Amino acid sequence: MNTNFLNVIEEMSNILKEKRVLLACSTGVDSTVLLDLLLQIKGIKEVVIAHVNHQKRTESVTEEAYIKEYCLKNNLRCFTLKLPIKQNGNFQEWARNQRYQFFKTIINEEECDILLTAHHADDNLETILMRFIKGSSLKGYAGIPKITKEDSYSIYRPLLSISKKEIVEYAKDKNIKYFEDASNSEDDYTRNRIRKYLVPVMLQENPSLYNAVNTYSNTLFESSKMLEEQIKKFIKNEVVYDNNIISIKIESLLKETIFFQTELLFSILKKYELSTTCINEIIKKINASKTKIVSDINNHLVFIKEYGNIIFVSKEDLPDDFFLEIKEYGTYDLPFNKTLLVDKNKCYLQGQNEALWYNIPELPIIVRTRKNGDTLHFSGGTKTVSNYLTDKKVSHINRMKILLICDKDNQPMYIIK
Repeated sequence: MNTNFLNVIEEMSNILKEKRVLLACSTGVDSTVLLDLLLQIKGIKEVVIAHVNHQKRTESVTEEAYIKEYCLKNNLRCFTLKLPIKQNGNFQEWARNQRYQFFKTIINEEECDILLTAHHADDNLETILMRFIKGSSLKGYAGIPKITKEDSYSIYRPLLSISKKEIVEYAKDKNIKYFEDASNSEDDYTRNRIRKYLVPVMLQENPSLYNAVNTYSNTLFESSKMLEEQIKKFIKNEVVYDNNIISIKIESLLKETIFFQTELLFSILKKYELSTTCINEIIKKINASKTKIVSDINNHLVFIKEYGNIIFVSKEDLPDDFFLEIKEYGTYDLPFNKTLLVDKNKCYLQGQNEALWYNIPELPIIVRTRKNGDTLHFSGGTKTVSNYLTDKKVSHINRMKILLICDKDNQPMYIIK
């Protein structure tokens, strides 16, 4: 047996001892070889199999039937998922999310400790090259990690140091049955084109390419760990979280290098899955001389630069437009946990002694969110609500929470802060 496989078996024996293992098995050569290696190891509590039928090829039915029969013969529990046929959107991303949700469900219900996937050295190389092309963070450029910690389990990829060629040779030597996915050779996806046209040229230039990539990947992962510690320290001291609002002092951020700023943003905005292009645009805005900027980053995130702060707000947390016509005296609930009391002589907020409006001339009155062009009338003239708030240095976040009390003609009379 190839020494590399002996090393894999030894490593798996140590990591998987007394563990209940879930193996993601597609019936392709990679996962079937990993299954064969797995069954050679003693001391594992249990091996459980998960198979996903994507219903994209006619062979999928045969593959699903095969893994079920294999598991039955080898006394292995097998869980299968048949994905609905999906025509629109990014199928690969959608299918990946479906697969991992399926795996997570099995892990939780069957109390598995570790999920095994059959990612190998070629997968890692292709991933790194894809991220070179599309852009990524330092950790992203490192490629696929061997072990990933999730909430209640780990994802372990024991074949990362093994090339596809070695895996195929192992399968042939041991006469292991597997199925080939013809779509892997099509040019529809970036990964397939990299595999077919770019990797062979690189291997010609350097026959030891996989060793070089493995060294490169490990070096970057170690570097990213050190960087993550610096980022954690910065977040603890300089980043303020208020629900889904993130704020940072510009002065603190500008002391750091552009590289650090970039990696910090990848970290704190991770859940928004921003592209490198988006992150670079934010960096430009942060370092621009303009002191006030309000900009949509994408459909989910707003960037605000004002009063010496950088603020990120989820669009889901932005207040909705509000409009209330009050035709009778009484008590009215307003947004942001405010209650307005209206009687003949005045209106005021519950819990505050100072009246907002004395001697209300007549009903109805209107309470609403502000809009462009709203104007306040003073004894000395008029001023737009926007300019009034600027003079008072009211932040953009707080401006979104401001309500106006208007007369029956919808003319703003008072501001509810």
